[in-house]
Order: sequence, then structure tokens, then C-alpha cells
Amino acid sequence: MVAAARRRTGRTLEAMEVAYLHGGLRLAGYACIAELHRLGLVRAMSGTLVAVSTSTSLPDRAPKLLIAVRNGLKQPHSWQTLRHDAHVLRAGAALGTRLIRRDWMLSAARQRRLRLLAIPGLLVAGWYLIQVVILAMDFTATTPSDTLTRNQAKATGAALCERPGGR
Repeated sequence: MVAAARRRTGRTLEAMEVAYLHGGLRLAGYACIAELHRLGLVRAMSGTLVAVSTSTSLPDRAPKLLIAVRNGLKQPHSWQTLRHDAHVLRAGAALGTRLIRRDWMLSAARQRRLRLLAIPGLLVAGWYLIQVVILAMDFTATTPSDTLTRNQAKATGAALCERPGGR
């Protein structure tokens, strides 16, 4: 996914952006927590996240969501409660807006418009599929015994219609 992103835009997507594309704020938050854990700034204890060091600075140009998650962990939290924090929600919305602006995601209005435009096309496609199935079904298909009976009926009918004397 990241390699495809580099080919398309000339810039590599961050792991958090890829996570947001696949699972929204929940997965992006997990990517932030993993990054903070990798940097040694957070540790997990029985479902609760604890900030180890709040004085250590984050790397330059750190994403806003990463900063918001780290600031939210000044007191022990679980991710379930942290993702309802106003700063985390605002940073997640900004990340989603940035991905929409870069055409990696569709806005809600574009999703709605595409759904509405797709309905007539799906109905037409369904109608033609039904027509093809009906035409493909051969309602006049006969079995060999039906053919034999028809041939016998034709021969009998021809024999009965013959005039004596061959005229």
C-alpha cells in the first residue's frame, strides 16, 4: 500500500495515514500507540496505557494525532477512553480531511452522490441480467423420448393423410 502511494503521489504515506485508510481513527490511534511504544514514550499495563516520559520531545514534524495521543496519556488511560478525548478527535478529523483533500478518501457528500448514481445503473444491469438468463433458458428443449414420439406422430399423420392410389 505504501509503495503504491509513492507511485501515485510521489510521496510516501505515513503508517498512521495507511492505518486511517484501513480502519479510521481506531486503527490510526493504534498506529500512534505503536509508534510511541517504539520510541519508548509509552508502555501498556493490563489494558491501560501509561506515559513513561512526557518531558521527552517527539521527533520534528510529528503528526498532530501522535502529539494528541501523547498529550492525552499524561494520565493513565485506555485507548477506549482516549479516543473520545477532544484533542484526539480533532486531530483524527484533521487527518481524515487531509486524506480527503489529497483524494485518498471520498467525502461523505461524494459517497452519497456515488451511491445515488449507482442505483439506476445496478437496476438496469439487473434487468438485463434477468433478460439474458430468460433468453438462455431453452423452454423448447426436448428429451430423446419426446423426439421419438413426435417423429412417430408425424409418420402416423403422414400415413393417415396419404390418399389411396398415390395421388
